[in-house]
Amino acid sequence: MVALVVAVMALLTCPNARAAFLCKTRGGAVHIRDVCRPTETQVDAATLGLQGSPGPTGPTGPQGAPGTTAVIKDSNGQLVGAINSTAADDTVVVTRSVDADHLLLIVTANGFRDVIDPPAQRYFETSDCNGQGYSDAAYGGGLFHFAAPHLGIVYYRSGPVSSRSVASRLLYGHDQASCAGVASSNVYTVSSFIPPDGCCGTFRSAFTFDVQPVASFDLTTLGLVPPFHVEGP
Repeated sequence: MVALVVAVMALLTCPNARAAFLCKTRGGAVHIRDVCRPTETQVDAATLGLQGSPGPTGPTGPQGAPGTTAVIKDSNGQLVGAINSTAADDTVVVTRSVDADHLLLIVTANGFRDVIDPPAQRYFETSDCNGQGYSDAAYGGGLFHFAAPHLGIVYYRSGPVSSRSVASRLLYGHDQASCAGVASSNVYTVSSFIPPDGCCGTFRSAFTFDVQPVASFDLTTLGLVPPFHVEGP
């Protein structure tokens, strides 16, 4: 072993030694080679106690290139979301995570686009639009849920699909007069105005179909301040 170590030390200090491996022959000789021969055994320098102590930390490398995904930020530089798509009407769909859900939200420079369509519109098992709200089931199997902000509250599908018997539906975009007209249709038997723009319509007959629970949160909890702007490539 002493002879082996001495031989290795001699080879390691040789100025012309540029190969990657220590190779031991059957006779005990050690050579430095790019690749050990079939009849040789590769020797780990660390097992011989020849590995030195770690060197000093190297200098900090240059800053990496900017990311390839553009994002929307608010007036304070806080992240609103990563851009998913854009539309001809100057709106932008961004992705943002809330708890365990990944949401799609429509934004403009002035903030989040107000939406009165589902899942803001919701079905209820009760006749007076109280209790857990539901929306038509989304069968796309996507990883993101479309979110509908309305008057500062964001609504989105969250939860498994189930079959429910629904008795009422909450609609938005109404005043008291237009809500009264909802009951005159063949669909609803009673309608009740819920300020400032809600209208609860009670179905003439409850019906069963596949729905998903609707979750919600207060938009102000995100702490985002318009105007919004784009950053990135």
